[in-house]
Amino acid sequence: MKSRIKKFIPPSLLSAYYITVEFFAAAMCGFPGLKLKVIGVTGTKGKSSTVYLLTRILEEAGLKVASFSSIEFRINKKSRVNDLKMGFPGRARLNRLLESAWRQHCQYVVLETTSEGLAQHRARFIHFIGAVFTNLAPEHIESHGSFERYRKAKGILFGLIKKGFTVFNEDDKNFAFFSALVRKSIKKIFFGEKDFHLIKGVKLKLLGEFNEYNALAAYTVATHLGVSRGVIKNALERVDEIPGRLEEIKKNQEFRVFLDYAHNPSSLDAVLRALSDLAHPLGRLLVLTGAQGGGRDKWKRKEMGKIATQYANVIIITNEDPYQEDPEAIVNQVYEGAKEDSSDKEILRIVERREAIKTILNMAKKNDVVIVAGKGSETMMEVKEGKIPWNDKKIIIEVLTEMGF
Repeated sequence: MKSRIKKFIPPSLLSAYYITVEFFAAAMCGFPGLKLKVIGVTGTKGKSSTVYLLTRILEEAGLKVASFSSIEFRINKKSRVNDLKMGFPGRARLNRLLESAWRQHCQYVVLETTSEGLAQHRARFIHFIGAVFTNLAPEHIESHGSFERYRKAKGILFGLIKKGFTVFNEDDKNFAFFSALVRKSIKKIFFGEKDFHLIKGVKLKLLGEFNEYNALAAYTVATHLGVSRGVIKNALERVDEIPGRLEEIKKNQEFRVFLDYAHNPSSLDAVLRALSDLAHPLGRLLVLTGAQGGGRDKWKRKEMGKIATQYANVIIITNEDPYQEDPEAIVNQVYEGAKEDSSDKEILRIVERREAIKTILNMAKKNDVVIVAGKGSETMMEVKEGKIPWNDKKIIIEVLTEMGF
């Protein structure tokens, strides 16, 4: 409903509305964002993981840190799960969190910044001393209207840096676009695959090349802030897993089970590429996936199916977050993409997500690798009636227990 109303409001008027609302939300809390040193992290994937890793590094260095991401809200090592289904909290919540960070004397805040949050001026009254670009791929196209507008929304963050530094993944072809938005007086730091040697001595427990990029982004920011390599190494090696990001579920089963938030084509591709090396040649890769409803980039539904079929031996397509849409219709659209190249694949459609999880775990055999994708560490599912409690990890553990593990 909100998106339909927005179509009839002139962009300038809508922008003025967002700025006004943000002003009063910040004013009610005493403009806490302007009193803090905030580092924003943006991109299509890797934002929350980079926030998570950078926060642990700064804490290891003995600093008082707050971080807000789609994974958690954390202030001075006390955290709680982000159950809002928003990576960048709304104005009132965001300012209350920032106020709490200021009152607890946090020296830095690490903040995941989304395209929608930036476009709605939620970052308007925040003192950003640093900004990080991870990568960019098509996402939220229907919300923004085009890829160019999506990219432009992401770029707002870099125009907010008046004094400080910026960090760019130069292996992504879009980095030059964002770099050009930065004031000449701002320090620009670049990282990429050529810099992997910097974390070569770190025994990173996180799987996948994408996590090497996330770790390198965090490393780059931390070194700029004066954190020693030894402290960074210790912090990164302490991270056994990131909640809902290729998180492994272990209950002594003979196959491996992973949980991941991958809900767009680029994320799913990166995750499955990492796991396919674990599964083959001894076992199979079994993938549970789906797609979001609510007008969220319908174009990517077939792509999710295609990518799953490209890597997996067994694919189960299920419900994710249908919002107001028919879950079965979404599942069928993902299936259309999966069946395009399914000559030697087993593809099932099971709309009820718990039943789908139960089925895929019961199909797994010794040496197989199972990935339950789409929800990660989320604790809610958006359905026609609103939000309902949902936790993939809890269900996986329950099913494995029922199976005798």
